[in-house]
Amino acid sequence: MTRKAVFQAVAGLVALFLCAKAATATPLFENSGFELGTYKNWSVDGKAFEGGPTEKGVVPESDVTGSVKKGLGQNWQRAPHLYKQPDLSGCDNKVFANSFHPEMLNRAKGSLTSVLFDIEKDYITFQLAGGGPACDGLFAVNLLVDEQIVRQALPKGDKFTRCTFDVRALKGKKARLRIYDEQDLLGGWIAAGGFRGADAPADGPWINEKGVIIKHVSETRSFHADKRYLNIPATGAFPDDAVKLIVDGRVVQEICMSVCDEADAQFWQFIDLELWQRKDVTLTMAGWSASAAPLGGVALDDVIRGLDNRLNEPNRPQFHFTPIQGWNNDVNGTVYYDGEYHLFYQYDPSRGGAIGRNMHWGHAVSKDLFHWKHLPLALGVDPERGQNYSGSAIVDTGNVAGFQQGKEKTMIAFYTRHKPYRFLSYDFDVDTCDQCMAVSTDRGRTWTHVDKPAVAGITALNRDPKVFFHEESRKWIMVFFIHGGYDFYASENLKDWTRQSHAKGFHECPDVFQLAVDGDLKRKKWLVVNGNGEYSLGNFDGKAFSVESRGRSVFGPSYATQTFANAPDGLLRRVQMSWLRVAPRGVPFQQMISLPVELTLRTTDEGVRLFAEPAREIDGLRAEARTFPDADLSKGPLAITALPWQLMDIELTVDFNGAAAVELGVWGHRVRYGAGRGSRPVPAGGKLRLRILVDRSTIDICEQDGRAFVMGGLQADRRKPAFEASADDGKAVIRNLKIHRLKSVWGNEG
Repeated sequence: MTRKAVFQAVAGLVALFLCAKAATATPLFENSGFELGTYKNWSVDGKAFEGGPTEKGVVPESDVTGSVKKGLGQNWQRAPHLYKQPDLSGCDNKVFANSFHPEMLNRAKGSLTSVLFDIEKDYITFQLAGGGPACDGLFAVNLLVDEQIVRQALPKGDKFTRCTFDVRALKGKKARLRIYDEQDLLGGWIAAGGFRGADAPADGPWINEKGVIIKHVSETRSFHADKRYLNIPATGAFPDDAVKLIVDGRVVQEICMSVCDEADAQFWQFIDLELWQRKDVTLTMAGWSASAAPLGGVALDDVIRGLDNRLNEPNRPQFHFTPIQGWNNDVNGTVYYDGEYHLFYQYDPSRGGAIGRNMHWGHAVSKDLFHWKHLPLALGVDPERGQNYSGSAIVDTGNVAGFQQGKEKTMIAFYTRHKPYRFLSYDFDVDTCDQCMAVSTDRGRTWTHVDKPAVAGITALNRDPKVFFHEESRKWIMVFFIHGGYDFYASENLKDWTRQSHAKGFHECPDVFQLAVDGDLKRKKWLVVNGNGEYSLGNFDGKAFSVESRGRSVFGPSYATQTFANAPDGLLRRVQMSWLRVAPRGVPFQQMISLPVELTLRTTDEGVRLFAEPAREIDGLRAEARTFPDADLSKGPLAITALPWQLMDIELTVDFNGAAAVELGVWGHRVRYGAGRGSRPVPAGGKLRLRILVDRSTIDICEQDGRAFVMGGLQADRRKPAFEASADDGKAVIRNLKIHRLKSVWGNEG
C-alpha cells in the first residue's frame, strides 16, 4: 500500500471516529436547540428575542418604520439592507434564536436565558452569528454557573460559526445559558442555536476556562483632588464605558470611553480637576470589562500622562486651537459673556475617535480669541441619554427661561441629542433626534441637561439648532437643518417653540446674524451661513428669511462655521471659527479648529459682499519683523532662506505687470495665481494684496484685504526656503514684503 493510500485510510478512520463521537451529541435539556420552534425552557427579557426563534434572516414585509411616508433619505425602498438581515440559512438544525426584531430591526435589545441544566458531557457545541458593531460582551453567548459567567463566546461575523465550550472542568455542575444583545448605542444583532452536549468538540473555535470573559461591571472609587488630573488607562476600542465624576453629590463630568487595566492602556484618558481642587470627588464606571476592578489603574497626577503637556509636539499648531487629545469636528456654541469668548466643539475624547461616534462638547475660553484655556468637558455623553450633536449657545440676559441662580446670567446650550450612536445610517430613529437644552449658572463651567426637548424629533435628520434673539419681534429664534433646508421656530421663553417657516437650499450647521454695511449701524443686513461657509445675504422679519444674493468668502477644508453671539462689537464685525479638516501627523489629536476670522460687510462694485480677514487680535502675537526690498521676478526667482521662524505672518503685494502666473512658496508649500489648473485667480488690475499666516501644520491666506480667505494644511519642508516666489513670464514684482515672527499661544518656541 502506498504512503498516500495509508494516509487516506487513516484519515478515513479518524473521520469515522469523530463522526461517531459527534453522533453522541445530545440536547442539554428539552428544546435547548430551539427544535420545538418555541422558547420553551427559555425566558425572554427585553424586546430583542420576543418574536420567537426563526429559520432564516428577518426581512420585514412592510415599511415598519414608516420611512417612505416620512420622506427619509435612508428609506425602506432606497436602502433595503438597513431593514433586513442577511441570509442566515446555515444553521444545522435550521431553527435559532434571533435578536433582530421584525419592527425594531437591529435596535432591539434584551437577553434569552435557559433553565438550569446539568453539565453531563465534556463539551457544549452550538452555532453563532452576529451583525453590527464588535462590542465585546454586549453580544455574547454566556454559560453561567452559580449565576457567574464561566464561559463566553462572541460572534465573529454574520455567517454561522460552530463554537465549542470546553466544560470538562465543570462536569456535574448545574448551569444555564444566556444569549445577550445588550448594545444600547449602535444597534446590531446576535443569532445562536443548536446547543448540544457533546463528547467531542465541533469544528470551530474552542472556548475554555482560559478564555477572557467580558461582563458588565460597575465600580466606584473616591479621591481627594489635591492634584490637577485624574488619569484613566484607556484603549481606542469602541467607547462603551460610562465614566462619571461626582462632586458634592452632583455629576459634573461624563465621559464615554473604553476603560482598561493599566498594563493594557493604549493611552491615558483624563479629567481636569482644576474646578474641584481640594474637594473629595467620586469616580464611577459602568460598562463592560474583563477586569474585576477596571478603575484600579486610575491615578491622580499634576500632568496628563502619555503626552506632551506643553502642547509642543513638532506638528501641533501653535496659534490654531487644537484639543489636547482626541477627535474634534464641528464648532459649537460660540458665545461671548462678560469678557470671555466661549468655544465649544464636537469632541470625541478617545484616541480612536471619529465623526458622529461619541460626541461630547469640548470647551475652552479666551479673552483675546487666541490664547485659549482648555476647560473640562461641557456636555458629556451618557449611553442612556445619548450623544450631543452640534448646536449653539446664548446668554439669557433677561432670565426668560427662569434658570438663573444668583447674579450670574444663565448660559444655555441648544444641541441635538442623538441616540443611538450610529451616525445618520438609521434616519428612521425619529424619536431619538431632538433639539435639547443644557444650562449653566456658573459662567459655563458646569452644565445640567434639561430632560424635556425644546423641539421634539421630527426626523432623525433634524439637527444643529442655532438660537438668536430677534430685536424687532422681541422673540428668540431657533433655526435647524431639516428636509434639505432650514426650519425657523420662535419662542418668548426659550422653552416653548412654534414653527414659523422653512427655507430651502441649505445644508447643516446654520448660522444667522446681522451685520452693519460699511460700519453704518443704520444700514444692516441679515446673513444665513451654510455649513460649508457659503452665505446668503437678505432680510429676516422674525418669521422667514428672504435671499437677495449669495456668495462665499472663506475657502478650503473648512466646515460647520459658527460666529460668536453676544459680542459687544457683533454688529460691526462677526468673528467666525470653523472645523478645519486638517490632520497633522504624529500628534495625539485629529482635526483642529480654524483661525478666528473677522467678517464684515462692504460695498463693492458688485454690490454688498462679505469680507473675511484674520481677527485683529492676532496682531498681539507679532514679535520681531523683517522687511525686504522689492524683488523683480523677471530677473529670477526670489528665495528667502535665512529665516528660522516656524510661525510667520507674511504681508506682500504681487504686481503682475502682465505676467501670466506667479507662484509663491512657504516651506515647500506652493500656491499659484494666474493661468493653469488649480490656480487662484488674478484680481482685476493685476495687483494682489496678500497676508499669509503660517503655523506648524497650517497655512492661511487672506487675499485682497479679505475678499477671500483660504485655509489649508501645510506639510512643511524645512529644507526649502521659508518664502519664495517666481513668475512664468512678464515683469512681476514682489512689493512691500514684510515677515513677522508670531509667538506661540502655548508659550513654546515660535
